[in-house]
Amino acid sequence: LLIVSFVIIAGKQLMEKRDIYYIQYKNVSVIGLQEGSAVKYYGINIGQVDQITINKDDINQVTVQISVKEGTPIKEDMVATLVSIGITGIKQIELTGGTNESDFLPPGSNIQPGSSVLEDITGKAEMIAEKFELLLNNLNAITDISNQQKVDTILTLVHMYLEENREPVTRMITSLDTATLDMRNLIADVRSLVGTTQSSILRFEQNLVKLDTIMNNTLLFSEELASADVRGVSGEVINTLSKIDSTLEKANIRRISEEAVSALVNFNQTITRIDLMVIKSREDLIQSIETLKQAADYLNEFSREISDDPSILLRSRR
Repeated sequence: LLIVSFVIIAGKQLMEKRDIYYIQYKNVSVIGLQEGSAVKYYGINIGQVDQITINKDDINQVTVQISVKEGTPIKEDMVATLVSIGITGIKQIELTGGTNESDFLPPGSNIQPGSSVLEDITGKAEMIAEKFELLLNNLNAITDISNQQKVDTILTLVHMYLEENREPVTRMITSLDTATLDMRNLIADVRSLVGTTQSSILRFEQNLVKLDTIMNNTLLFSEELASADVRGVSGEVINTLSKIDSTLEKANIRRISEEAVSALVNFNQTITRIDLMVIKSREDLIQSIETLKQAADYLNEFSREISDDPSILLRSRR
């Protein structure tokens, strides 16, 4: 029964069709890799290592033969990397990379070898060691006896110079401190001046806005004044006063004439006040215009009554 089971398993392995590929590692240690080690693609077991040989033409090159399940897609841009398993030191081959656009690699071809993590660490360690060695060499050169003597000579000369020129150096340092303080004060003054200038510009802009508002209001007052037809009202008042003056001349009443002249003077003063009121307030201007209209109406009524009955003036004198 055991022999039959062995034959069945061996026959199955022998009858299973597999694709053969080769990986050539140069100057790379394959310690831990054995025949029968797994070959995986992103963690999936796709085959095994069949044979590990040394290239007779180049003894620094190790050829690893692997077999994968028939039909396994192997791309030309895949790489085979040696990967350690745990802390035992056993290694396996991990296939990585590959793109959909790349062509399939036919069986019997070579898969590109990849660099292992250990190789990367070893390479970086070698670079660090080389740099450290260079640093040590430079330190040795700097601390050479001849260089030590030169450094001692330089320090001695510097000390002598400082001793001989202590006072000038002190004055120079004091002058530098004073200049630094003056520079700080100057910077503070400049900042203050800039702040004042900015405030002045802001106030000027605000005054321009106010001036623009005043000009707009003045233009509006002028338009309203024109629409109120002040000249027309003044003309009506003057015509009315002329009629009153004519009537008073017929009545030969001197006092009434003087009163009319006084009214005319008051009217002129009113016109002057109107000009001032136009500047002061629009509401006062409109009210004054209404007052003038009422005064004109009253004068028209007064003239009409005198024309109808001049004796009214005589009665008012008594």
